[in-house]
Amino acid sequence: MTRSKSLKLNMFFFLGSAALGCKAVETPSQPLVGCQPARPALAHYPNAQALSTQPANAPYPCAVEPGVDTHDFAIVATEEGTLIAAPAPEENFVRSRNNGQTWEGPTRMGEDDGIPAIVHPWLWQDDKTGRIFFNGFNIGAGAPGCQNASGTAMWFSDDEGDSWQYQSIGCDSKDFGKIITGPPVTEASKAALARNGYPNMVYFCAEGPTLIIGPNRMCYRSLDGGRTFARTKSDAVDAARGQGGWPQAGAVGADGTLYVTHGSDSGLQISTSRDEGDSWLDVPIPNSAIKQFNLPFSLGMTVATDSAGNAYVAYVDERDLLPYVSFTRDRGASWSQPIMVGAPDVKVAQYPSIVARSPGYIMVAYYGSPKAEGTGNGYIQSDERPYHGKVVVTRNVFAAKPVLWSTTINDPATPLFTGMAVSVTEYLGRPSFGPDGSAWATFQKGTRGLVGRFVPPPPNP
Repeated sequence: MTRSKSLKLNMFFFLGSAALGCKAVETPSQPLVGCQPARPALAHYPNAQALSTQPANAPYPCAVEPGVDTHDFAIVATEEGTLIAAPAPEENFVRSRNNGQTWEGPTRMGEDDGIPAIVHPWLWQDDKTGRIFFNGFNIGAGAPGCQNASGTAMWFSDDEGDSWQYQSIGCDSKDFGKIITGPPVTEASKAALARNGYPNMVYFCAEGPTLIIGPNRMCYRSLDGGRTFARTKSDAVDAARGQGGWPQAGAVGADGTLYVTHGSDSGLQISTSRDEGDSWLDVPIPNSAIKQFNLPFSLGMTVATDSAGNAYVAYVDERDLLPYVSFTRDRGASWSQPIMVGAPDVKVAQYPSIVARSPGYIMVAYYGSPKAEGTGNGYIQSDERPYHGKVVVTRNVFAAKPVLWSTTINDPATPLFTGMAVSVTEYLGRPSFGPDGSAWATFQKGTRGLVGRFVPPPPNP
């Protein structure tokens, strides 16, 4: 069955359908391309404490190069096992139907669409319908139909990239826009979605009203699958509420709760909305340190949700520059003490990005460096550290002492690049669990894209 046909069926049966990525299949699908079974992952506890006896059947990494120039690369793994990665470059994508063994493209999402070069691209898949969204901003021009060089170009596909539809969205907003999707909250929204034939809310949040500096995070919502949007009554991050800071992608919980993160002088804050973005409440992550305007840690996919209504946040703490995860099991009312999930060889982490497969089962992808000391700020000025593509997976982050599996996607003898800076990358796209449980993530290898695969870990030892 094609994706477009299954989407139509989902219009009627979406309430009973399971979210993608929650299947129990744990046997890696074939072919296994670019894999290194002789380089098993390391099992460790939080705070980089390796297990004294390493469990058998350890997972291992795979690395695939699609052969395209890119910047801020991202990937989705569909329910049918297709991989779609973008940009390649700008509004182009590549696609693989055999786990990265061969790639189609690059293929342009829109022919003669009149959209100039875009920056800060974002790739997202709606887990309920499989609809794939891609958006990007054109500095100096914005999107067609929007005033004051505002708005974002957005495409979506219901057939795994065979065809795409274009929309200009987010007029009045500026840079760093990101699409996220999730269930509705209000009865009015549920009724509107039913009339329009799409089961999920589509949200778009971007910086505004000023280019780059914001300071607000302006949000819009769609009740028809992303064809039209309306501004929410208030912003996720608002200078009038004493907030500010660089953007991070949000997430929508199983109950429709919206989560958007931002830094503050008192640490990482979660802007939480239970009314589809009309009002927001800030909730702090305990014992965290990340200031408002901290670009090297701020632009990626830092929040994830699961089918049970739990939410997870990943961030780099400014005090030790290591990656942490915190979670909530009460719809964002409170968050756990942070868990340091970095591998023992990591001294500095950048751009952690998180996704959940099922309750407690999460993946975090990030750039990790074995070098503690650096130069520059890692954004405008290169920090001169070598960086590797890192992935960590745990099946039960809720445990008192969860077992974490860490791997390096690239050859550890050769870093992906030396010197983190905006010219290299600005974030990691949202990682993706495939239908077989493999964890997929994308990284920059110089100016080219690298696709990483981490085969499923064994049951908890």
